[in-house]
Amino acid sequence: MSTQVMDKVTSKSSLSADQQARAAAFAQKELQHASDALPTIPSYSGSGTVTYNVSFVENSDGFAQISWGVSASLGMFCIQQNDWVGMFPNYDQALHNPKSNYLGGLHGWTWASDGSSFTTDVAPQAGMVAAYIIKNATGDYVTVAISAPFPS
Repeated sequence: MSTQVMDKVTSKSSLSADQQARAAAFAQKELQHASDALPTIPSYSGSGTVTYNVSFVENSDGFAQISWGVSASLGMFCIQQNDWVGMFPNYDQALHNPKSNYLGGLHGWTWASDGSSFTTDVAPQAGMVAAYIIKNATGDYVTVAISAPFPS
């Protein structure tokens, strides 16, 4: 199905070349991630902890620019392949069922492993938040960090 989606998105003549390239890259990521096994969520013994953080600002073009980071008290690399960040209308939408509630379609979220900053196509509005989402061991998407609401 993802291959069909990619074919349909890239064949639409109404999309600009940049939009077609972004849509094709998104579809390719979906194909890659769909074929991979569930990630191993790190487990720590003793006092080890993982800290997730996420924030966003309105950039000079009027779009939300999300920044995020993950750190562990034991110094391990903690960003997993199915971790992602995205924009949400408000705190409750980010917290509950994040897979369905993010804003901006293809351009309102990104995989956390793709860097530590991403400019969305979402213009911030009052109450909007950014969130860091992980896929847990049972395959559910879980929100682990939520930014302060806009404007902060």
